[in-house]
Amino acid sequence: MLLKNKNLNKNLKILSEKYFELKKKEGNDFLGVLDDSGEYKKVIDILDLDKVAKELFFKKLSEKYYDVYIGSPQEIIDDFLNKLGNITEDFKEAEFDKLYNSFECFLYDDYLEVTHYIHLYNYAQTLQIMLLSPQIYIRKTTINEKREELDESHSGFIISSYISDFVIEIKTRIKKEISSDKSLRYSNNLEEHNKIINIFDIVLNSLRVLKKSSVFLSNRNVTNISAFTSQSKITFISSNLKPIFEGDICQITEVETEELKSIFNFIHENSIATAKNKDEQRLRIAITRLNDGITRDNPIDRLIDYMIGLEALFLPDGNQELQYRLITRIAFNLEKKFEKRKQLYKEMKEYYDERSKGVHGDSGKLKKEDVNKVEEILRKSILTWKYDKSIFDSENLTYNFFR
Repeated sequence: MLLKNKNLNKNLKILSEKYFELKKKEGNDFLGVLDDSGEYKKVIDILDLDKVAKELFFKKLSEKYYDVYIGSPQEIIDDFLNKLGNITEDFKEAEFDKLYNSFECFLYDDYLEVTHYIHLYNYAQTLQIMLLSPQIYIRKTTINEKREELDESHSGFIISSYISDFVIEIKTRIKKEISSDKSLRYSNNLEEHNKIINIFDIVLNSLRVLKKSSVFLSNRNVTNISAFTSQSKITFISSNLKPIFEGDICQITEVETEELKSIFNFIHENSIATAKNKDEQRLRIAITRLNDGITRDNPIDRLIDYMIGLEALFLPDGNQELQYRLITRIAFNLEKKFEKRKQLYKEMKEYYDERSKGVHGDSGKLKKEDVNKVEEILRKSILTWKYDKSIFDSENLTYNFFR
């Protein structure tokens, strides 16, 4: 990155080195000593003489999405040093350069960088960072992020009972707008926030479509605006945390990365498709019902969700001869060999009968393993749609038996 203020870069680097030196030498009282130092005053003078930076002092930024109040030059520099101190325990030029790039973007660019993240629970991957798209990835969490998650999630025992070593992170940009109105309002960013929540959900759905597991999201997500002020972090906490208490940890190997990325793009593209497309609506129903079923405590509720998902995929032409059409189409299109089709047909008939009994209050013979099998059938059906959508065209579902 080409430096826009070489003098600021040079002197802020000197001040940062002194920050770590005094922190080790003076202990808790080092900040007062630092503020009185010539290095500190030199950096403040440079900011005061910068006409572009001066426009930010005591102003509000980004009225459209997230209001951020910027204080004095001293507050800006203090926040830079605190951020650097949270990243590393000793001065490291590479970490300084990385943070300084963000600092210059904050001072001089027309846009602000924004990161949003949420913790994944019961999840592990072999890569430190897994890219799902250029702006969306799953990465290793930091020590500070884990500490804040435990302190702020309001979930106490539930959260502390699980392992969260990874977060989903999304990068966006917002236009930098400067206002003299210092009042802060957070009501305008609801639409933007909902878009981010939807992407978090799509990543979770992608993991659940890829394989069976007990992975779930935190009830807390964080927005970090690349503004150098204590006002730049916003935490959203929902009340509806729904962890999954049974199942394996979702472990993604490097080999599975491309498949997960493919599933994510497939579901993401479907989520932004036109609402008038009935085929895309069918797929959304199936994915939603898979996700809903996984979170149900009652086995019959899970079975009902999975069956509705299968009906959405295999019964686009209505409910006539519902049971026969559903189980025949599932058996024929998901298996290739006659004996396997016959076995799947038999099993689906039993599952459908149990679903019908459960709707009417009789679930005494329902087995957990049977519900898990239906979950796998729905998962396999969604993936079959991904690889060959034409199978689920109404005409093909009707006449594939004769080809």
